[in-house]
Amino acid sequence: LSSLGDLMAYAQDTRLEVLGARAIEADAELAHQLRCGLGESWLELNTCRKTLDTDEPIVHMRVFVRPEAHGLQRELEEGQAWVFGLVEKYGGERILEAQQVVSSIAVPAQSARVLGVKPKSPGLLVRRFYIGRNDRLLSVSINVHPVGRFELTTRWHLEEGVGGGGGA
Repeated sequence: LSSLGDLMAYAQDTRLEVLGARAIEADAELAHQLRCGLGESWLELNTCRKTLDTDEPIVHMRVFVRPEAHGLQRELEEGQAWVFGLVEKYGGERILEAQQVVSSIAVPAQSARVLGVKPKSPGLLVRRFYIGRNDRLLSVSINVHPVGRFELTTRWHLEEGVGGGGGA
């Protein structure tokens, strides 16, 4: 993945399985993870994304959306894999920015069960923050990938005349 377009294409080549959903208020730990206020209300969707060809689980995703976007749950349960578009459709607001934070993780027990790997095995934690007008947080996804089932590509374009002039 190297762009929002790649992220959308990636979602279209997979199947999203909804494992459960619940209304939740952010406690201190969740507020920190989501970068939201303590006590904020969210709809949490517990999901697993699988490959279309082999049905192998590639990511355990916890998706958090604003309560007003709750209608997207039905479409996700019917197999719609593109959460990004549904957040806009049901939240009534365009996503203007996406931020991604990537780190290593010892796969938590719940994710390990979903992914079919051993708990505490090495994995990748990818948090994505979807932001609308006035820096309003619209949705967050917390993604746990096991080793070997996800690849991230980053590409930078350097402007001419910007940077160091040849020195290391």
